[in-house]
Amino acid sequence: MSQWQQFQASAPSQGFASLPTGPELIFKWKIEIGSVAFSSPVIGADGTVYVGNLQGELSAIAPNGTLRWKKMLDQRGSFIPGSPAIDQNGNIYVVTTFKARVRDHRSGTTINSYIARSKLHCLTPAGQLRWSFIFPLNNIPQYTGGFSLSSPKIWGGRNPLIFIPAVYTTSAPIIEILTIDQNGNLLQRSNIAGYSAPPITSDHGILDDIWDFLNGADFNPSGGELDLGKRYGWPEPSICIADFGPHASRPIIIIDDNYKQLAAYRWQNEQLVNLWKKISAKARPSASPVAFLSSAVVAGKNDGILTMYDLLTGNELFKPWFKTVSVYSPAASFLSQIYLVAGPYVFALYSDGRLLNKFKMKGHTISAPAISADRVYVNGQDGLYTFSLDLKMHTLNSDVPGGVSSPAIANDGTIYVIDRNKHLWAFGT
Repeated sequence: MSQWQQFQASAPSQGFASLPTGPELIFKWKIEIGSVAFSSPVIGADGTVYVGNLQGELSAIAPNGTLRWKKMLDQRGSFIPGSPAIDQNGNIYVVTTFKARVRDHRSGTTINSYIARSKLHCLTPAGQLRWSFIFPLNNIPQYTGGFSLSSPKIWGGRNPLIFIPAVYTTSAPIIEILTIDQNGNLLQRSNIAGYSAPPITSDHGILDDIWDFLNGADFNPSGGELDLGKRYGWPEPSICIADFGPHASRPIIIIDDNYKQLAAYRWQNEQLVNLWKKISAKARPSASPVAFLSSAVVAGKNDGILTMYDLLTGNELFKPWFKTVSVYSPAASFLSQIYLVAGPYVFALYSDGRLLNKFKMKGHTISAPAISADRVYVNGQDGLYTFSLDLKMHTLNSDVPGGVSSPAIANDGTIYVIDRNKHLWAFGT
């Protein structure tokens, strides 16, 4: 079974593979897969790597770098915003989102806006489509159909459930969690939050900020410094699922709505039961939350603050003493240490929040770190970094211009990383 079958490795999004990897990375191969933004590689039990792109294509690449298959999942103009997920049966789940521009001329001037709708697709390891689930419409007529820019998360063994956040938005957004079974049936739709004003605001419309990075994410990575945050926007947070230890049969689902609320729910009796909520007074775009084996939830946000909460009660455990630049991506953890990337910085923290070490990269990143038993990998703007666990030693492969998609670690120790120029790279030891 692969240790990296979902976004950030696992349902809890811990970003950790419990295997050693060597200090020196050797280039094995690369393959063109199309334009990719926040979608990161996931790895099947047989070593096949799955990646979705902004053209709506899901690619399956063999461990030797050959293309096994590529499949367009939806209509022209749809795209894959997040990472796929793989269940224990080998089935692949991936979300496509379709965007359409609507022009309203009734006021005498042209007003442009977007509508969005998502589908969850399930495919076999051979690339055969099992089913497609269309996100349901909201019950209030003026809302659009549900859409998501997040990665699906899976819980369960042979009879898995898929959890995915859905946004319904015009002037008063609503956020839900959809729970879907392995046959594509909607088991539960749970209202998480609702607001009287759009969570995402700009001078040119609620969804424009989300779509801007899609209108030209292809670019030559050479030539000057690039502001990745402005270019690609803010990654929509994915949920995480605490399914370890005592939570194996009744997992805890944690969701950040990317606006004001972080909340935890227990899945029991085929429904979500709220455990706690943290509501901010001010809007704060946030990174995906993480559930660590210490039974703590770690959440970062755009003001540079990282906070740890008790998984069951929501009580605040600590905030590190330092304040970073915006935290776009989830933290990762190996035993008692926590790793975080923010802008040009890589941080290693003790479990109580004390700073172990920090390193400043040449460029920035908005991706998440990946950890093996003895190394930390960061897809930086200026290349792929390999760190020792204390960050005191590092190497840099500057052939990989990255900074957006997060690395993945295969069972044989291969490191997979996607650059900003349509290529998936494989490195070994």
